[in-house]
Amino acid sequence: MNKPVIIHPCDESTDFLEAITTLLIKQFGAEHFHYHRIGFHAGSHRECVEFVSSLPDETFVFFMGHGRSDALLGAFSDDFPRELLVTKEQASVFHRKKVFLLACRSEELLREQGISGIGFGNLLTDMGEVNQARELRQNWNAYYNVQPNDIARFRSILVSIVGKSIAKFFIKQMTLEQLHLLLKLHFNKAISKLILSGIPSQNQGLANLLYEAKSQMRLFM
Repeated sequence: MNKPVIIHPCDESTDFLEAITTLLIKQFGAEHFHYHRIGFHAGSHRECVEFVSSLPDETFVFFMGHGRSDALLGAFSDDFPRELLVTKEQASVFHRKKVFLLACRSEELLREQGISGIGFGNLLTDMGEVNQARELRQNWNAYYNVQPNDIARFRSILVSIVGKSIAKFFIKQMTLEQLHLLLKLHFNKAISKLILSGIPSQNQGLANLLYEAKSQMRLFM
């Protein structure tokens, strides 16, 4: 297998995802990966895209961060305006790679650009995103049972599911189809555990977030 690539733009709102990188490096060693932590300068973005473009076919490329239907987003801070990391016009850099995009609406980017890989729909990882989703739906009762504590737990479970699934993907030398099925299995187990333990009504908001993430996850081949 070609050395896998991990891409994670600097952004305080997605710092929690760094736990996935930590898990993988602890298990396999830093030398097992090309790791790109996209910094607060345009050159860091450009160099990453050029590097991905140069990779051999079948290389596993894992992006985690923010996304839109037409782009993957780059680094962001109060002092560094948001840049686009990969636009739909640049998405061809992913062709013939094994792509896993842990980002909102990334499944639309894959589908519309004809790219093979795993992508997601909504991944609501802070209350601001929950409120934006309510506004887009023009329904402020949407996600009515999602509380800040549910967001914290959703983040933790998402990190665990993705981290252990990718680890097994490497160990077993799985296909993307098998990784997709494994992710679904772990989502289903997490949802079932929430529904069957404790007081179901207290876990319903979190279970709904996990179900939405799972049901909107797509594999394209």
